[in-house]
Parts: sequence; structure tokens; C-alpha cells
Amino acid sequence: MALRDEMRGTLEQHKIRGFAKDLVDEIVSNPVVNPSSLSAAHSVSWPTANAAIQRLVGLGFLKEITGAQYGRLYVAPAPFAIIESD
Repeated sequence: MALRDEMRGTLEQHKIRGFAKDLVDEIVSNPVVNPSSLSAAHSVSWPTANAAIQRLVGLGFLKEITGAQYGRLYVAPAPFAIIESD
């Protein structure tokens, strides 16, 4: 998967490791996420899941789409762009 490899390369350039790096695989296959579902699915704390999401938001890999203060959802635009281009 070229997209996943490109994202992982960017994470390596920024020296980002840990759950944020693991999250790349998740957002390529499931491009809509939230901290609660990620913490439950990957057995990490909510703050860990949220911190990883915020790192990926900072890199432009994820975008918050609800505009809400609670119950936020994040989308990965890149996988959708690939689907739309096919």
C-alpha cells in the first residue's frame, strides 16, 4: 500500500513512534475514527488514543469533521481521495 508507506515515511521523518505509528494502518483501512473507539479496539487509554489522533491531525493525515467539543469524529481524507479517483 503506497499510501500507508508514504504516511509511515512521514512519521519517521518527524520521529513519531508508538500508537500514532500503529494508527496509520487503522486509518488507511477505516478512515473515520474517534478516540473512544480506538482506545477500546486497541486496548490503549483514551488520552493515548487522543494524543495519537492529534499528532496525525497536525500532519494533515486526519481532519476533525464534527466541529463539536465532545464526541468528535476524525476522517482521513487521503483514502477517500483514492477511492474517488478510481
